[in-house]
Order: sequence, then C-alpha cells, then structure tokens
Amino acid sequence: MRAEPLYIFAYGSQMWDPSFEFESWSYGVVKGYHRSPCIYSTIYHGTDEHPGLVFGLDEGGECEGIVYRVSSRHSEKVLTAIRRKEMPTGLPVYIETLLPVTTADGIFSSVTFIANQNCIKYAGHLSDTARVELMAKSVGENGPCLDYYKAAVERMAKMGIQDEYLTNLICRAEIFVSRELAAEVSSNVA
Repeated sequence: MRAEPLYIFAYGSQMWDPSFEFESWSYGVVKGYHRSPCIYSTIYHGTDEHPGLVFGLDEGGECEGIVYRVSSRHSEKVLTAIRRKEMPTGLPVYIETLLPVTTADGIFSSVTFIANQNCIKYAGHLSDTARVELMAKSVGENGPCLDYYKAAVERMAKMGIQDEYLTNLICRAEIFVSRELAAEVSSNVA
C-alpha cells in the first residue's frame, strides 16, 4: 500500500466528471504536452460506425487542467476506476505515466494518461475539418460528442482557462449541425 497521497492530472472528462474519490483539487500545468482531440471514441461519444473524438495529451506545448489529491488508502481503487473509464475497450489508447505538474503549492509528480500514437485509435493526424465533422455527427453511450467538448470548455472557463482552438472547433461543429438540420428540413419540405 502506498504511504504518500496519489496525485492525478486531469485534462478531459475527469475535470468535470471524476470517476473517483479525492481529497482536494487544484489548478495545474503540465509542460511538454497539450490537450488534443486525438483519440477515437467508439463507446462514450461515438460508435464503431461513427466514431467520436475525445482528448489525449499529445506531444508539444503545455496543458492546463486539474490535479487531484487522492488519499493513499484509496489510491489503488482510484487507479483501477480511472483505467476502466479511460480504456473501456481494453485497447491501449493511453500510456499511463507520471509527469511533473506545476501548481500554486509546488510541483507534484502526477499520474496522467498521454495519447498512445501507436494505437489504432490515435487520431492526431486528422485535419480540423475532419475533427469538426466527427464532433458534430457522433453520438455514444454518454451522448453527443459535441456535448463532451462543450462541457470541457465550460469547466475550463470556470477555472479561468481559455482555449481558443477548442472554442473555434465547437463553433464550427455547431454551424455544421445547423447546416445538416437545415438541409434535412429542406429535403422533407420538398
């Protein structure tokens, strides 16, 4: 059993929907990686036929997110819950690793999950246009893919994190959805 508390860096859905018990949380920054819509989702926000996209930590830049402090007595249970949530198909879409995360209270070695560029579900090569279309069209067990991105931007805004790139993708996806609906209505009227 671990004697020290466990620190977990969250940058995606764990920011607004943590799947585990924690003692406290704080704002944190990881250097060398950025939040990217680069993992195909075929369960939570898409299907095999119409995959969605979820975040991965991809190489380069930096990422603002949340550092959770977890009691040592819950650390193994928490890691098991996170692994189950983040890799439900069993494919190694993420690489679990320890990264230094800078917070107002210091630097903490934190467990996080970086995108596995060698996994078949890695989508970091997609153009923004392809990402927008997947965001707009995909729906999975947890609802529309676009809602996932809106929840992320909303949570980040509450923390004072602005992500113009994601905001732009969301706007483009909403326009795409509006055009698809207008075309559907128009074809039903004709």
